[in-house]
Amino acid sequence: MNVNYNSGYARKYDHLWKFPESLYQPQLRLALQKLGIKQKPHILDVGCGAGNHALFLQNFFDGETIGLDASIAMLKQIKEKGTEIKLLRACGENIPLVHSVFNLVFMSYVLHQSEMKDRFISEVYRVLKRNGRVAILTSSHSQLRSDFIHQYFPRILEINRKRFPPLDEIKKMLTKAGFVNVNFSEISIKQEASVEEVIERIRGKPMSVFKLLSEDDFQSGLKTFEKKFRLKYKDKVAFKDSSSLIIATKLV
Repeated sequence: MNVNYNSGYARKYDHLWKFPESLYQPQLRLALQKLGIKQKPHILDVGCGAGNHALFLQNFFDGETIGLDASIAMLKQIKEKGTEIKLLRACGENIPLVHSVFNLVFMSYVLHQSEMKDRFISEVYRVLKRNGRVAILTSSHSQLRSDFIHQYFPRILEINRKRFPPLDEIKKMLTKAGFVNVNFSEISIKQEASVEEVIERIRGKPMSVFKLLSEDDFQSGLKTFEKKFRLKYKDKVAFKDSSSLIIATKLV
Protein backbone atom coordinates (compact mmCIF):
# COMPACT_ATOMS: atom_id res chain seq x y z
CA MET A 1 0.00 0.00 0.00
CA ASN A 2 2.18 2.81 -1.31
CA VAL A 3 1.23 6.49 -1.37
CA ASN A 4 1.90 8.63 -4.44
CA TYR A 5 3.44 11.90 -3.26
CA ASN A 6 2.81 13.88 -6.44
CA SER A 7 3.63 17.57 -6.70
CA GLY A 8 0.15 18.75 -5.65
CA TYR A 9 0.04 16.57 -2.57
CA ALA A 10 3.67 17.35 -1.70
CA ARG A 11 2.90 21.09 -1.55
CA LYS A 12 -0.21 20.47 0.55
CA TYR A 13 1.66 18.09 2.85
CA ASP A 14 4.45 20.61 3.34
CA HIS A 15 1.97 23.33 4.25
CA LEU A 16 0.17 21.14 6.78
CA TRP A 17 3.33 20.00 8.58
CA LYS A 18 5.57 23.05 8.28
CA PHE A 19 7.51 24.15 11.37
CA PRO A 20 7.25 26.20 13.50
CA GLU A 21 3.52 26.34 12.77
CA SER A 22 3.13 22.58 13.21
CA LEU A 23 1.56 21.37 16.43
CA TYR A 24 4.14 18.59 16.63
CA GLN A 25 7.39 20.50 16.98
CA PRO A 26 7.42 20.04 20.81
CA GLN A 27 7.11 16.28 20.35
CA LEU A 28 10.08 16.19 17.99
CA ARG A 29 12.17 18.33 20.34
CA LEU A 30 11.43 15.96 23.24
CA ALA A 31 12.38 12.94 21.13
CA LEU A 32 15.72 14.46 20.12
CA GLN A 33 16.53 15.42 23.71
CA LYS A 34 16.19 11.76 24.68
CA LEU A 35 19.08 10.89 22.34
CA GLY A 36 21.51 12.74 24.57
CA ILE A 37 23.88 13.53 21.68
CA LYS A 38 26.54 16.07 22.66
CA GLN A 39 28.86 16.38 19.67
CA LYS A 40 27.88 17.72 16.24
CA PRO A 41 26.62 14.56 14.53
CA HIS A 42 26.49 13.61 10.87
CA ILE A 43 22.78 12.88 10.36
CA LEU A 44 20.70 11.06 7.76
CA ASP A 45 16.96 11.76 7.73
CA VAL A 46 15.41 8.82 5.89
CA GLY A 47 12.06 9.58 4.29
CA CYS A 48 12.66 13.28 4.87
CA GLY A 49 9.59 14.35 2.89
CA ALA A 50 9.42 18.11 2.51
CA GLY A 51 12.43 18.55 4.79
CA ASN A 52 10.86 20.06 7.91
CA HIS A 53 12.35 17.42 10.19
CA ALA A 54 15.73 17.61 8.44
CA LEU A 55 15.83 21.38 8.95
CA PHE A 56 14.90 20.97 12.60
CA LEU A 57 17.53 18.24 13.09
CA GLN A 58 20.27 20.38 11.57
CA ASN A 59 19.41 23.37 13.73
CA PHE A 60 18.89 21.33 16.89
CA PHE A 61 22.23 19.48 16.71
CA ASP A 62 24.17 22.01 14.63
CA GLY A 63 25.44 19.08 12.59
CA GLU A 64 25.50 18.24 8.90
CA THR A 65 22.25 16.65 7.75
CA ILE A 66 21.38 14.76 4.57
CA GLY A 67 17.76 14.33 3.59
CA LEU A 68 16.83 11.15 1.71
CA ASP A 69 13.49 10.58 0.01
CA ALA A 70 12.19 8.66 -2.99
CA SER A 71 9.77 11.40 -4.04
CA ILE A 72 11.03 14.01 -6.52
CA ALA A 73 8.09 16.23 -5.58
CA MET A 74 8.99 16.16 -1.89
CA LEU A 75 12.65 16.93 -2.53
CA LYS A 76 11.60 19.81 -4.76
CA GLN A 77 9.76 21.29 -1.76
CA ILE A 78 13.03 21.32 0.19
CA LYS A 79 14.97 22.97 -2.64
CA GLU A 80 12.39 25.74 -2.86
CA LYS A 81 13.19 26.66 0.75
CA GLY A 82 16.75 27.58 -0.20
CA THR A 83 18.26 25.32 2.45
CA GLU A 84 21.85 24.08 2.37
CA ILE A 85 20.78 20.59 3.42
CA LYS A 86 22.17 17.97 1.06
CA LEU A 87 19.50 15.93 -0.69
CA LEU A 88 19.50 12.42 -2.02
CA ARG A 89 16.78 10.77 -4.06
CA ALA A 90 16.60 7.14 -3.00
CA CYS A 91 14.57 4.74 -0.92
CA GLY A 92 15.54 3.42 2.48
CA GLU A 93 15.88 -0.13 1.16
CA ASN A 94 18.73 0.92 -1.17
CA ILE A 95 20.78 3.78 0.29
CA PRO A 96 23.40 4.74 -2.34
CA LEU A 97 26.14 5.59 0.15
CA VAL A 98 29.23 3.83 1.46
CA HIS A 99 29.38 2.03 4.80
CA SER A 100 29.76 3.74 8.17
CA VAL A 101 28.94 7.38 7.34
CA PHE A 102 26.50 8.67 9.97
CA ASN A 103 26.34 9.14 13.72
CA LEU A 104 22.54 9.26 13.65
CA VAL A 105 19.89 7.95 11.31
CA PHE A 106 16.48 9.45 12.01
CA MET A 107 13.13 8.40 10.60
CA SER A 108 9.72 9.69 11.55
CA TYR A 109 6.69 7.66 10.52
CA VAL A 110 8.53 6.08 7.61
CA LEU A 111 9.16 2.40 8.42
CA HIS A 112 5.50 1.39 8.07
CA GLN A 113 5.55 2.56 4.45
CA SER A 114 8.28 0.10 3.48
CA GLU A 115 7.38 -3.27 1.99
CA MET A 116 10.91 -4.58 2.76
CA LYS A 117 11.35 -3.56 6.37
CA ASP A 118 14.19 -6.00 7.17
CA ARG A 119 16.23 -4.73 4.24
CA PHE A 120 15.40 -1.14 5.21
CA ILE A 121 16.78 -1.62 8.72
CA SER A 122 19.83 -3.50 7.43
CA GLU A 123 20.65 -0.56 5.18
CA VAL A 124 20.31 1.84 8.11
CA TYR A 125 22.71 -0.34 10.10
CA ARG A 126 25.20 -0.42 7.20
CA VAL A 127 25.50 3.36 6.83
CA LEU A 128 25.86 4.04 10.57
CA LYS A 129 29.27 4.50 12.12
CA ARG A 130 30.38 2.45 15.09
CA ASN A 131 28.42 3.60 18.17
CA GLY A 132 25.99 5.34 15.85
CA ARG A 133 22.32 5.30 16.67
CA VAL A 134 19.01 4.99 14.89
CA ALA A 135 15.98 6.88 16.16
CA ILE A 136 12.58 5.73 14.94
CA LEU A 137 9.33 7.56 15.60
CA THR A 138 6.27 5.42 15.04
CA SER A 139 2.96 4.43 16.65
CA SER A 140 2.23 1.33 18.67
CA HIS A 141 -1.04 -0.45 17.99
CA SER A 142 -2.46 0.82 21.27
CA GLN A 143 -1.59 4.38 20.23
CA LEU A 144 -3.30 3.80 16.90
CA ARG A 145 -6.45 2.58 18.67
CA SER A 146 -6.55 5.64 20.94
CA ASP A 147 -6.37 8.14 18.06
CA PHE A 148 -9.67 10.06 18.04
CA ILE A 149 -9.69 10.17 14.25
CA HIS A 150 -10.74 6.51 14.09
CA GLN A 151 -14.15 7.40 15.51
CA TYR A 152 -14.88 9.18 12.27
CA PHE A 153 -12.74 7.23 9.79
CA PRO A 154 -12.95 3.59 10.99
CA ARG A 155 -11.23 2.28 7.86
CA ILE A 156 -8.05 4.09 8.86
CA LEU A 157 -7.50 1.88 11.91
CA GLU A 158 -8.02 -1.26 9.80
CA ILE A 159 -5.49 -0.03 7.23
CA ASN A 160 -2.91 1.16 9.75
CA ARG A 161 -2.94 -2.01 11.83
CA LYS A 162 -1.73 -3.79 8.71
CA ARG A 163 0.83 -1.10 7.83
CA PHE A 164 2.42 -0.41 11.22
CA PRO A 165 4.54 -3.26 12.61
CA PRO A 166 4.07 -3.94 16.34
CA LEU A 167 6.90 -2.63 18.50
CA ASP A 168 8.12 -6.11 19.41
CA GLU A 169 8.46 -6.91 15.69
CA ILE A 170 10.53 -3.77 15.17
CA LYS A 171 12.79 -4.82 18.04
CA LYS A 172 13.28 -8.23 16.42
CA MET A 173 14.18 -6.61 13.10
CA LEU A 174 16.66 -4.27 14.77
CA THR A 175 18.29 -7.12 16.72
CA LYS A 176 18.47 -9.28 13.60
CA ALA A 177 20.28 -6.48 11.76
CA GLY A 178 22.87 -6.27 14.56
CA PHE A 179 21.60 -3.40 16.72
CA VAL A 180 21.93 -3.56 20.49
CA ASN A 181 20.51 -1.58 23.42
CA VAL A 182 17.07 -1.31 21.82
CA ASN A 183 15.03 1.04 23.99
CA PHE A 184 11.41 2.16 23.78
CA SER A 185 9.79 5.23 25.24
CA GLU A 186 6.52 7.05 24.77
CA ILE A 187 6.69 10.65 23.67
CA SER A 188 3.52 12.43 24.79
CA ILE A 189 2.76 16.10 24.43
CA LYS A 190 -0.39 17.91 25.49
CA GLN A 191 -1.62 20.10 22.66
CA GLU A 192 -4.32 22.70 22.21
CA ALA A 193 -5.76 23.92 18.94
CA SER A 194 -8.85 25.63 17.65
CA VAL A 195 -11.58 23.36 16.35
CA GLU A 196 -11.39 25.01 12.95
CA GLU A 197 -7.63 24.49 12.79
CA VAL A 198 -8.05 20.77 13.40
CA ILE A 199 -10.86 20.50 10.86
CA GLU A 200 -8.83 22.37 8.24
CA ARG A 201 -5.90 20.03 8.84
CA ILE A 202 -8.05 16.92 8.37
CA ARG A 203 -9.56 18.35 5.19
CA GLY A 204 -6.03 18.49 3.80
CA LYS A 205 -5.44 14.75 4.40
CA PRO A 206 -2.33 15.32 6.55
CA MET A 207 -1.45 11.65 7.02
CA SER A 208 -0.52 9.30 4.19
CA VAL A 209 -3.23 6.83 5.21
CA PHE A 210 -5.92 9.27 4.05
CA LYS A 211 -4.62 8.76 0.51
CA LEU A 212 -5.43 5.07 0.86
CA LEU A 213 -9.11 5.70 1.57
CA SER A 214 -11.61 5.83 -1.24
CA GLU A 215 -12.88 9.35 -1.85
CA ASP A 216 -16.37 8.20 -0.80
CA ASP A 217 -15.02 6.88 2.52
CA PHE A 218 -13.08 10.09 3.10
CA GLN A 219 -15.95 12.46 2.31
CA SER A 220 -18.39 10.42 4.41
CA GLY A 221 -16.02 10.44 7.39
CA LEU A 222 -15.20 14.12 6.92
CA LYS A 223 -18.87 15.09 6.96
CA THR A 224 -19.46 13.19 10.21
CA PHE A 225 -16.22 14.50 11.69
CA GLU A 226 -16.96 18.18 11.03
CA LYS A 227 -20.48 17.96 12.45
CA LYS A 228 -19.70 15.97 15.61
CA PHE A 229 -16.37 17.65 16.30
CA ARG A 230 -17.88 21.13 16.30
CA LEU A 231 -20.74 20.01 18.55
CA LYS A 232 -18.41 18.33 21.02
CA TYR A 233 -15.63 20.92 21.31
CA LYS A 234 -17.19 24.25 20.25
CA ASP A 235 -14.07 26.49 20.07
CA LYS A 236 -10.89 24.90 21.47
CA VAL A 237 -9.81 21.29 21.78
CA ALA A 238 -7.11 19.93 24.11
CA PHE A 239 -5.62 16.55 23.33
CA LYS A 240 -2.60 14.36 24.02
CA ASP A 241 -0.49 13.40 21.06
CA SER A 242 1.56 10.24 21.64
CA SER A 243 4.21 8.47 19.60
CA SER A 244 6.68 5.67 20.29
CA LEU A 245 10.38 6.45 20.11
CA ILE A 246 12.75 3.55 19.46
CA ILE A 247 16.48 4.08 19.89
CA ALA A 248 19.08 1.43 19.08
CA THR A 249 22.89 1.40 18.81
CA LYS A 250 25.39 -0.09 16.36
CA LEU A 251 28.42 -1.22 18.35
CA VAL A 252 30.48 -2.98 15.68
